[in-house]
Amino acid sequence: MQANAVVFTAPNTVEYRPITCPDPGLKDAVVRVTHSWISNGTEGSFLRGERIAGDTPYQAGDPWPFPIVAGYQKIGVVEWVGAEITDLTVGETVFAALGKVEEMFSPWGGQVSHSVSPRDQIWKLPAGGDPLAYAGLVLTQVGYNCGIRAGIGIGEGAVVIGDGMVGQWAAQTLARRGAS
Repeated sequence: MQANAVVFTAPNTVEYRPITCPDPGLKDAVVRVTHSWISNGTEGSFLRGERIAGDTPYQAGDPWPFPIVAGYQKIGVVEWVGAEITDLTVGETVFAALGKVEEMFSPWGGQVSHSVSPRDQIWKLPAGGDPLAYAGLVLTQVGYNCGIRAGIGIGEGAVVIGDGMVGQWAAQTLARRGAS
């Protein structure tokens, strides 16, 4: 399947260009992206070549993480639904995380015109909401990721440094997990 995407092709080099996505499978949906926020922290570090995956920093000797489709979250309209998906319909507005891409350093990407996304990476959104406001859910997920990945048990203490929304969601996630 052909799509267009924001592609980092080298350190500090960005192109908007055609890419190839795999054909969608039985458990995938195709989402036409309408809104996307780029995370300054995550995308900035990939653009500068400072990381090669998720939280994995680039180290001398690692392969350069290029080309790579920037981003990992977007808002869009469902345009196609795989046969094994029973709870999404064409025309629904959704929040989608990772989408599948081909011929890139990573097989996942975000800022792509038509995202082939697994069902477990898609969340339904209330009808009638502002898609631009929903695109800000990226901040929620970053805070959630910080809180869920910490190796902390029930009753253990946690300190969150950061007074913004990401810090707030990280603290709430840690509290929900039982941290004090």
